[in-house]
Amino acid sequence: MALQFMDGFDNVDVLAATGTGFQDALKTKYENADVTSYTDAVLVAGRLGGVCLDWGNDQSKWLVITITGSPSEVVIGFALRTPNDQNGNKLVSIRNSSAWDICNLSIDYYNRLYVETGSTRVCSMDQPLNPETWYYVEWKIKPDDVSGATQVRVNGDTVCQATGVDTQLNAPPITQVVFWGQEPGSALDDIYVCDTTGTVNNSFLGPCMVESLRPSADTTDVDFVPSTGTDHYALVDEVPCDYGSSHVDGQTTGDQDRWAYEDLSDIDGTVHGLQVWSIAAATTGSFTLRTVADDGTTHNTDTAKTVSTTTYVGVLRCLDQTPNAGSWSVSVVNGSSFGVEVG
Repeated sequence: MALQFMDGFDNVDVLAATGTGFQDALKTKYENADVTSYTDAVLVAGRLGGVCLDWGNDQSKWLVITITGSPSEVVIGFALRTPNDQNGNKLVSIRNSSAWDICNLSIDYYNRLYVETGSTRVCSMDQPLNPETWYYVEWKIKPDDVSGATQVRVNGDTVCQATGVDTQLNAPPITQVVFWGQEPGSALDDIYVCDTTGTVNNSFLGPCMVESLRPSADTTDVDFVPSTGTDHYALVDEVPCDYGSSHVDGQTTGDQDRWAYEDLSDIDGTVHGLQVWSIAAATTGSFTLRTVADDGTTHNTDTAKTVSTTTYVGVLRCLDQTPNAGSWSVSVVNGSSFGVEVG
């Protein structure tokens, strides 16, 4: 795979959300969404519409994305708005299986980005970012103690890079990407994470926007049992998630619920990929769940994932290409349907 993760925060909650519900919503997508001990982090108006995560003053908080496949190199993109008063902080880290930092992308007191391994700077940008301004930052990092390489882009332009250098404080494999809490007024939006495998989404994607869509209608494949009424999609389309107050229930292997989704309304150009986010729990014991995708030509499911908790968890599927192995486009997205299957 190449595309590992994306998020625009729009399907987490409503504007100015905070508190336990906000943290629970993030935890269904992130491994560790520790954002609410001081109830500072909130959702505010986003970079290109929707919402974004404003860290408030949560410098001790973080969001952890699990990386699969132990890639040797990753590319991380995110929209960043810095505050007027910036202290030196880590922005993003790649970590190994022991949760030790391998390499960091940081920002200094003068609002300049730099790559570091511990206290050693690998490369730095010359010109500072303007505060209270949205930038799209991309970081490509290949950790190695001799032949490492890194490159940082801002709004598509390279601002610092280095090759043939030591880019690892601790040894790979890369298993986590961590976004760190920042100063008051610092905000985060439109994240993507890719590795460099395969032929699609294996390098810089350029400034991106993540648009969130919700189920809007049932298809002919609705085998699950609705908790109320007859419209299955209406029980799984709420934002924020109501964690079981309304739901559909599947018990038999092969049972499938698939729904049409809203059309894209903000994105009108290239579509790099999709991420389907389902929230599921087991009433007792455990079960396996597959994510279903249908582009109108081909229908397929991914590898089964085990759900073994009565606490709701997120099940993610990233799709670099359509089920028919083609490129995504606005029209193909609008004509596709997605859902879940037992087993």
